Amino acid sequence: THNMDVPHVKREDYQLTDISDDGYLTLMADNGDLREDLKIPDGDLGTQLRSDFDIGKELL
Repeated sequence: THNMDVPHVKREDYQLTDISDDGYLTLMADNGDLREDLKIPDGDLGTQLRSDFDIGKELL
């Protein structure tokens, strides 16, 4: 047998509630806490997020 370190992972889901004009995301946790410190990613992912948000798609 071998001893191995196992990472402890805590998963939290956030709902995208807004994208500001300067490109920052507003994310709401399950408990209602808001995060507003993440910038929308560059490239295709950011473009897709903005497009899906603009059409009203629910994003978690």
